[in-house]
Amino acid sequence: QAFRSLLGKLDIKVAYLQGGMKAAERRALLKEVKSGAAGVVIGTHALFSPDVEFKALGLMIIDEEHRFGVKQKEALRGKAAQGVHSVSMSATPIPRSIAVAMYGEGTEVVNIRTLPNGRKPVKTILYSNEEKVYQSMMNQIGTGHQCYVVCPLIEESDNDTLSDVDSVETTMQKMTAWFGKFPQVQIEALTGEMKPEQMTAVIDRFAAGQTHILVSTTVVEVGVNVPNATVMLIKNAERFGLAQLHQLRGRVGRSDLQSYCVLLSDKTDNERLNTMTATNDGFEIAQKDLELRGTGQVLGVRQSGFDQCVDDMLKNPELYQSIRALIRRRAQKRLAGPDNA
Repeated sequence: QAFRSLLGKLDIKVAYLQGGMKAAERRALLKEVKSGAAGVVIGTHALFSPDVEFKALGLMIIDEEHRFGVKQKEALRGKAAQGVHSVSMSATPIPRSIAVAMYGEGTEVVNIRTLPNGRKPVKTILYSNEEKVYQSMMNQIGTGHQCYVVCPLIEESDNDTLSDVDSVETTMQKMTAWFGKFPQVQIEALTGEMKPEQMTAVIDRFAAGQTHILVSTTVVEVGVNVPNATVMLIKNAERFGLAQLHQLRGRVGRSDLQSYCVLLSDKTDNERLNTMTATNDGFEIAQKDLELRGTGQVLGVRQSGFDQCVDDMLKNPELYQSIRALIRRRAQKRLAGPDNA
């Protein structure tokens, strides 16, 4: 919708490809993509399908690149002729992406540190008193704002290691009881187990301001934009990775309203949680994630874990730089031709 609004005045057709389209509609759209009639093609993983052919793909943009696997990204690049430009965007680059940018070739890092005009940095708090958080949420609701509550589980688990983890189910019961004295407060649940049309209806009601508190799993991590929401409460926050925590925090602070991210946890010495309270800089968080989880395989497909190649580079930085310089000189000689070699 945003692209059509921007490019419609320039007479550039924007096509939208997704899974579950009707066969005739899909065939017509693929024809436009192949002929080049569609100047911009926006889609989900459906763009990786073998039957999607481009006339002359010149620019590939991967949004939320941390959500895609190495082979998926390679499949899309494989559809392009040599020389295609590639832009990967993420508020929290995964460890492998950081490693490729730092130690690979041909990747330029552009770090956008400024917020859009009028927006304020989200204040992040590590807290353990749940009832006091509810009172703070009620204060925000009283001023006309809305809140997210994210849980690690949908339902309670019999697993002993998850006995202290609150689910969406349990949280709904707790919050319904606590906010019962405020009958005007509407609370709804959202999980990935719901039918797509049910999920859409819940999100639409929250976006319209009809729901004050949305209790969900991490399905709200990307793609949900409700500028009126000012609180993101993450329960059992120690159960989430840095990238997820930062992405969830990004659901609030989307207007000129002061917003808050509350990390609810008894693990106040947790390194990830303390990193979150110390910075809002996605690149710093990604670098810390790299330290904690490893770089993944620069020459393989694993996106976390420790890689012997990168480990050797880190331990021998001068040797690494010398090898890079030597390879660059030899490449330049080859390009110069046999007479200059």
